[in-house]
Amino acid sequence: MDLADFRVWNRALTDTEARNIPCMRNIDPSNPLYSSLIAHYRDMNSTTWFNALDNGTPDLTFSNTPLINVSGNYTPCERPSDEVFVQNLDIVPQIFYWLGVKTQDTWGLQGEVFLSRFELEFLK
Repeated sequence: MDLADFRVWNRALTDTEARNIPCMRNIDPSNPLYSSLIAHYRDMNSTTWFNALDNGTPDLTFSNTPLINVSGNYTPCERPSDEVFVQNLDIVPQIFYWLGVKTQDTWGLQGEVFLSRFELEFLK
């Protein structure tokens, strides 16, 4: 499993809140989401994950060290329109674009085709 951190909330987050969470390394007390945050576990390389919040929520202790890959959970919240941020879910739509296959909405592909922005550079 790949994780950057693990947060526990006392309510369901809205779609917008859930999309913006990866942009936030820390959620400080001035953020409206802070009151809904129960626990924030960052250091996950041992049998005990320590809650980074000072709120009485216990640390998580496992009988064995969990097998996870700690990875960066970073999605730029704001990026200039001329920058490209490639994610795993962009790969399949990109392949269809390269092959000249027009995708259908009913296929449920979630990625973004970014090569179309650079057509003039590689079609010359």
